[in-house]
Amino acid sequence: MNRQHDRHDPGKNSSQKSLKPTIEQMQQSFHRVLNELSKREKEIEAMLIGALAALKSEQFREAAEIIFHRCKDHVGATAGYIALVSKTGDSNDVLFLDSGGYSCSINSVSSIPIRGLCSEACRSGQIICENGFPQSAAAGLLPPGHMHLENVMLLPLMVEGKAAGIIGLANKQGGFTEHDCSVAIAFAGFLTLALRTSLLLNNLKEMEKCLVAKRGKLEQYETTLRVIFEHQEAEKKKLEQTDHMG
Repeated sequence: MNRQHDRHDPGKNSSQKSLKPTIEQMQQSFHRVLNELSKREKEIEAMLIGALAALKSEQFREAAEIIFHRCKDHVGATAGYIALVSKTGDSNDVLFLDSGGYSCSINSVSSIPIRGLCSEACRSGQIICENGFPQSAAAGLLPPGHMHLENVMLLPLMVEGKAAGIIGLANKQGGFTEHDCSVAIAFAGFLTLALRTSLLLNNLKEMEKCLVAKRGKLEQYETTLRVIFEHQEAEKKKLEQTDHMG
């Protein structure tokens, strides 16, 4: 009798039913953790590739393209560009631009003025993120024919306390998140490292050219002095011979 009572105990059935959603919740949580780990793994892989590009590439453009596309794809932006601040400091020289298939008249423009959000990012040295760009004051500063911008993220490349360049990302569906900003800052760090390395290599090459030029001049001076010395020796011998004959 006791066994039949246990089999039909309503409390026991209720306990079994209550376990079912708990198991389902655990499974859902497990899948969420797996998805999160997969995202982090891809994020780490992208950053490793960016870091290696910054360290191994001798040409900044080569490293910049690798890092830029990894960054753009990872944060979900559909367009963007990288530019370097001009020598005059009032414009950006576009290194390359990815319009993401949008119609844009500035694809063929090599230099754009520094103003609006770009000016703010370069002046502050901080990331600027605007998810409501059409409603912002900066929207009115876009030149005619510029591609439509729904949202933008601008990150200055700081070298010795000054903005030496900038990376711009735009048009992510749903807008950029705080995590996107954190990831983009890391990639901007790789770009800054690549830019510093490129500038250092260029300076070293210029120094080498100067040393080669100075070495050439020293060799010319040495040749000239040797000719003068040999001429003086020849004249001295002639005088000695003349004195001996006299």
